[in-house]
Amino acid sequence: MEGALRGSNAIVSNCLFIMYTLNKSANNFSRHLGNGWKQRSLDEPRVVGGIANVNRLTNS
Repeated sequence: MEGALRGSNAIVSNCLFIMYTLNKSANNFSRHLGNGWKQRSLDEPRVVGGIANVNRLTNS
């Protein structure tokens, strides 16, 4: 049982590491890429702001 748990922990940390490196390379890639990515990053705060507004409405 312990071995299985240890194995799954290793798999999880591997996945996290892979996701982290993919995310890092995606960020570098987006820097090299032009306007499409910039436009997307400009839209993201708007989406986050919309979520915050919805949360404010549901809380009141």
